[in-house]
This record gives sequence, C-alpha cells and structure tokens, in this order.
Amino acid sequence: MVRCVAFALAGILTFAAAGCGGSGGGTPLPPTGGSTPNKRTGNVTFKIVIPNAAPAGSVKRRAFVSPSANGALVTTYAHSDTNHTTPLGTAATDISASSSACTATAGGRTCTIAVTAPAGDDDFVFILYDAAPVNGTIPSSAHELGIAGVTQSISGGTTNSVNAPIEAIVAGFGGSTQSIDEPGDGRTHAVSMVIAPTDFGDNPITAGTSNAPYANPITATVGESGGSGSGHTQLELDGGTPSATVTLTKATDTVQAVYDGGGGAGYSASVTLSAAAVNGQGGATQENLTIAPTLFVSNPTVFYSPAPAQLNTYPEGQHVLAISEPNAAAGTTYIATPDGCNSVLSAGTIVGTGTSATMLVVGGTQISNGGCSLAISDGTLTFTLTVTNTLRPAPAASPAVTEYSIGSTTGPWGIATGADGNLWFTENDGIAVSSIKPDGTDYTSHSLSADGFHSPVGATLGPDGNVWFGDYSHRLAGKVTTSAAITTYSTTNGGTLAFAAGLDGNTWFSENAGEVVGSINATSGALTEVPVPDTGIPYGVALGPDGAVWFDDSLNSVIGRISGGMVSEFPPTTTEPPVYMTAGSDGAMWFTEGDMIGRMTTSGSLTEYGPLSSIGTGAPHLAYITPGPDGALWFADCGNDAVGRITTAGTITEYVVPNPSGDPLGITVGPDGNIWFTENESGSIGVLQL
Repeated sequence: MVRCVAFALAGILTFAAAGCGGSGGGTPLPPTGGSTPNKRTGNVTFKIVIPNAAPAGSVKRRAFVSPSANGALVTTYAHSDTNHTTPLGTAATDISASSSACTATAGGRTCTIAVTAPAGDDDFVFILYDAAPVNGTIPSSAHELGIAGVTQSISGGTTNSVNAPIEAIVAGFGGSTQSIDEPGDGRTHAVSMVIAPTDFGDNPITAGTSNAPYANPITATVGESGGSGSGHTQLELDGGTPSATVTLTKATDTVQAVYDGGGGAGYSASVTLSAAAVNGQGGATQENLTIAPTLFVSNPTVFYSPAPAQLNTYPEGQHVLAISEPNAAAGTTYIATPDGCNSVLSAGTIVGTGTSATMLVVGGTQISNGGCSLAISDGTLTFTLTVTNTLRPAPAASPAVTEYSIGSTTGPWGIATGADGNLWFTENDGIAVSSIKPDGTDYTSHSLSADGFHSPVGATLGPDGNVWFGDYSHRLAGKVTTSAAITTYSTTNGGTLAFAAGLDGNTWFSENAGEVVGSINATSGALTEVPVPDTGIPYGVALGPDGAVWFDDSLNSVIGRISGGMVSEFPPTTTEPPVYMTAGSDGAMWFTEGDMIGRMTTSGSLTEYGPLSSIGTGAPHLAYITPGPDGALWFADCGNDAVGRITTAGTITEYVVPNPSGDPLGITVGPDGNIWFTENESGSIGVLQL
C-alpha cells in the first residue's frame, strides 16, 4: 500500500477527470451499474511534466520527476479496498520523448495518461519506470523511479483536479565518503553531512516546491570503534535531539554529526546511510562519513586527548608533542605558531608528515596560567591549544621513596619518560633498553647485544617521540620506539654518553672519545659532528633556554655553546671537571662537577655550590641532573646513595634512598610528575613523590 505522507523532492501529477481520451494502453474499467454509464464512470487524465536531464551539479527543478522516466503505470482500486487486493483497472503508458502521449516543452516534455475510473472514492497508484511499456505491459526488467498514491472522489460528467506528490525511490548515493579529522579536545564539534541520493538513472533526487516524500526513507546510523567508550558521536536530524540513528523522510531534511571531542587514541566513528528496497526495487547502502580525532599527546602528560585543549608544562620542562591526524593525506605538513608565549613556551621544528608528526615544546622561565597559545595547522585546519607554564609544590620534608627491583646484574643507567607514558632506561650491564610502567609493573627488557651495543648509556626523549641512547665504548647511537623497534646509527667516534632533543628536530649527543658534539636528524638519520675547541672531551649536552645546544668540556673544565653551527666556549673554568648538565627554571645552565653543583648564565657568569662533602660523602660527578616541576634542579648523588635537590638560590637538600648501596645515577621527571631515578648498583628503579 502506497504511503501518502508529506515529503521532499516530489513531482506533481495533475489529475483531470473529464470526457477526454488518452493514448495509454491497459484494461478499461467496467461500469459500476445503472443505465447511464457516463454518469457512473469517468475518464481520468493524468498530466506529468518530465524534465530533461539536469546538467552536472544542477539542482534547479520545480519538483522531482526523474528525467529517466519512460513508462508510467496507473492502477485504480476502490477506496474501500484498503489492502489494494483487487485492481479495478490498469493503464501502462509510454511517456518517452518519442511517445504520442507527450508534447515537447521548454526544458522537457508534458505527457498525458488516461484511465477510466468508477464514480465515487477511488485510490490511484501511480508508478514511474525507466522503460516504456511493450505491448501494453511494463517490461519486467524496468526499474521503478518513483511512486505516488492519492484518493480522489470521482464525479461523472465533471472535471476533477487532484495533486499527487511523487515519492522518489532512492537507488544509490552519489556523494563520496567524507573523512573528517576533528580535534579530540573534549569540546563539541558539529559536522554537516552531504547526502546525495540518486534514482536508478543516477539522477540526483532534489527537493522541489512540493517537498514530497522518499518512497524509501534514508536511515543514518553511527558506528563507533576503538578509543574509550561510545556515545562520543551522535546525529542530529533538522537540529533535533541527538541520537545514534535518525531517519530522513524528505530531501530537505538535514543531518549533522555531533562529536564531543572524546574517544581518545584509536577512536573512530562512521556514519552509514541505507535505504530499503521498494517492491523489490531501489535500496542502497553507503558509508558517508568517518570521524577520527586529531590528538595532541604530550609527554609526560596526555594534554589534548580527550580534554581539555590545553598544554601544561613547567619551567624548562621538555616535552615531545605527538600529533596524530588519522585522515591526513600523505605528505601533509604542519606548522606550529606560538602566540603570546614569549618566555612561556618554545616550540621546536615539527618532525614528520602525514598522519603523524612530533615536535619538541619547552617550558620557558616565565610562570603563566594563560595568555599563551599554540596553533598547529595542517594547511587546512588549525587546532589551538592553550598553554600553561606553572610549578608544582616543593616536596615534603620526608618525601616517600619507592624502589622497584629489576635485577642486580642489569646496571640501569640513563632514564627518560617515553611518549607512551612509561619509564624507559638503558641497562649498562644487561646490554638492553627497557621500560616499566609508572606503577612499577610490566618491566620489559629489550636486548641490544644483537644490535652491536656493548655498554648502553643515557636515555633522552628525542624530538621524534622516540627514546635515544648511546654506547660508552662503541661508536653507536640508538633509538627505540614505544613498540620496541630499535634503530642504530654509526658515529665517527665512541663514548656517546649524553643526549638532548633539539628545537631544530635533531637529537644531539656528546662523543667523549672523539672530542666532538654530534647530532642525528630525527627524520633522515643524517649525522653531523661539530669539533670541540682545544681537543676537549664533552660529557654532558643539553638544550639551553636560548634554543642553543650547550655542552661541557670535562678535560678543560669549561662550558660551551653551539648555535647555527658555530661553537663557543666561556672562559671561566670550573673548580672540578663538569659532567652532566641541563637548563634550569631560572634561564641558566646547571651541571654536576665533582662533589659540587655548577651554574652558568647564558652570558657566561659562573657560580658553584658545594662541596657536597660538607653535607655528606656526596659524589654527583657520576650522576645526571634535571629540572624539576617544582622549579628546583634535581640530581642523582651516587656517592651518598641519595637524590639531591638544589633551588635556583643554591639551597641543597638530599634525600637518602632506602637501598644503602643503590648508587643513584640517571634521573628524570616521570609521567606522574614525580622524580624517577635509576640505581646502577642495586639494579632498581626508584621514584620520589613530590
């Protein structure tokens, strides 16, 4: 039974009941009784305007009547026959361009269809086909293009005019699948959907003034996968209540997908369109839209996935910001533009193209809770992150220290927080690079013996989001991905001790045995080596607050700087040979030397604090140093089995670790904002709670 509900994109049939004939074939309707047939029956004429095929992209049409219409079938039923089981007559009419039933008009043709119908209330069912009738019958191979149904009270001897909207039959979707990246920022984003239904002739079904219905309404359904949870994407029909499924009944219906900015890494949503067949005709299914979040994930904290759209750092805290845009085209490049971030944030060169890229971001020396933002553009879309640069409180007088044993023969050395939020570290004795979760579980070791390493040392998160490390006795540098894929690089000299991520997209390192500071491009792997003046021996290397790469020359007890390929050293010599170094929240470079802690401003002014022997048998000369989220500098004191803290004013506090022979060595800020360190002698990984 044909539905006669208001809907979009319909054509208009003009019915005229009068004593006029037509050229349609079919079965005549018998008189319903009485001696005056012309008063008991009427000849009903249908007139239909069929347009020419519209030019590509054109949607200008008064009402939808398929240009592919070549045949029409009208079936009449008594209105009392509610199930339309007994037809009173049919008329199959040729309405092709060559038919005598049609007259050419501007932009198309007007065709007349005639049937005989009994007086009284009649139901007329009208079907358009893409093939003309043969010998008065619509071919079985013909496709239905549209249907109409109307009830009309027919009066004999008079003219009856009725309008019947044509319900277009959806047989396909002309629109292509849209792939949309939206920021996974916890905010609502609406995506307007393009729905382009077509009939069997591939004609676009467009809205006309009558706004008649689809014969087979279109159902849009959201499917979600990956990430965390569901319900992040819903559909709104004509601005109504969001739902997982909506039904479009007319072409003027509009649908938008509403994404809440959640779902996390790996999340995606797809919207599928479907229209059921009508009388075994038409029907189609298509995935029309996919949504995936563009995520900005920064170590050590996930900042942009799923909310808020905010990057939180601390003074001189170095983080690698990972950009994930699942639907980005190959070769897509990104540009990062800080705004209002002077002394608040430094943004490095973006490494990588396409669906994923990374960049180094470094907190500046200025504390800020707002006013700084970082805009990242892929050339089409721009995503903006607000930036804070704040401090955490100083630790308690007796902070809790926890140690996780990984084996006394492993010799853990350097340590860094990986892009996956785990702690990664080298094992000098175990010849491995390993990881452990922040809760102390899932210790996993990856042997480096087959990669040629003999004494792996150091660990730094590089600008490409991988952890980089060196080898004390071999001419090698390496990196490990979060999935434990290891890449090795040959260096000219040995003793690759310390590593630092550069704002230029390179990973920098010291070559102790070769008197050079080297760098490896994180994308191409190209090696560059810069000689140190006076045949010096570089140990530590660090990114400075001025964007330059700083190093210490332990042989000559001086501090050096590399910028734009130019090397300079500052004349003040340190009391003892400097070893490892980092930038502090005060904009100066800090380093360990013997049993002292040194500080040098970017203009070359030297200050030294200690000796640590005055507060214990300290020996930080074998240990690393790092800026803390509390604004102080933290160092590993292997000689005193302690973790030390020095404020930018020079006040030193030491916290003895539980293991009396641990020999703390590597140190970093963990993904939880606490101080993590290695115990080289005891084979443990420790954490001091801030």
